[in-house]
Amino acid sequence: MPKQSPMLFSRLFSRLLKRSSLSRPFTDGPNFFAELFEAPETPRFRVREDNKEAGPVRTEVTAASIQAAETLKTSDQWCLMRRHLVVVNEAGPWTLIDLIMLAAIRLAQKEITQSKELDNKLAQRHCPPGCPQWQHWLMAGKQVRSWIALQLEVTIPTQQLSSTLSTHGIIDYGDWQSPPNRCIVSEVQQEMALSPLCLKPAGTTMPLSLPHSTAAVSEVKSFETFKAARLQVLVQGTAVAMIKQRPTINILTDAAQWEFYVIEKIKDTLHPTKPFKAMVTRTFNVGVLEKDLAIVLRLLPLAILHEPHDFLRLAQEGC
Repeated sequence: MPKQSPMLFSRLFSRLLKRSSLSRPFTDGPNFFAELFEAPETPRFRVREDNKEAGPVRTEVTAASIQAAETLKTSDQWCLMRRHLVVVNEAGPWTLIDLIMLAAIRLAQKEITQSKELDNKLAQRHCPPGCPQWQHWLMAGKQVRSWIALQLEVTIPTQQLSSTLSTHGIIDYGDWQSPPNRCIVSEVQQEMALSPLCLKPAGTTMPLSLPHSTAAVSEVKSFETFKAARLQVLVQGTAVAMIKQRPTINILTDAAQWEFYVIEKIKDTLHPTKPFKAMVTRTFNVGVLEKDLAIVLRLLPLAILHEPHDFLRLAQEGC
């Protein structure tokens, strides 16, 4: 048998390594999810709700979300959607989701305008290093440093998740802080300009500061593909967590059902072979349980405005 050259073995090994580290799309996530997470099933965390054991939840935020839910359910747009919208694929739920997202953004922006402390905290958290500090701008009649912008279909470039695995793809919604699953918050004064109809990039392409600006991201599925998409949502969260270099919140929805995921990289000096962990809420169904729309409208602003660990705490405390 002819003797093989060490150089040949080296080339073959390099090819195999390169092939194993090719970036895989988010949609392929169910096929490699097990390489990233230790637990075969995602642990659940309990959100504080009105119930016999925990007692009633009555904070200002909760009252505002209940009022927002009532306003939304009695609006002409909501009624027209329920009566006339036919959903046959993943594009169908978007119109209804937009209404819920924008209602949540209104609540979140109101919190910013009412709290200088929160406004300044967001500006400090999301302003990229080396960039000028965000200044106060007059937006919708209010002086603010932070403004919430909603962007659809945000491209996530290839992210290396482990030594042999990388992924890339598109998230349906992004939330940016200050000029945004679909919610990203970014800086209005440098990155966005007002047009007669909507926000638009001021000479550049969004997202401009994804590591610093992202608040929460969302993935939209149809009713039939909702359950199958859970693993994809977890993989998307790992990619965004790598970009941000901190935990992230991902939201799975088909307009009726909503799940909130908190995903983070395990900080372990032993370099675990499965480097991520996650938690998820129960499934909130705004089309079946009347109270669930108010809960979703409480959780969405929390996801937009707060870091994931604070989101967990506030959601569990009922704030």
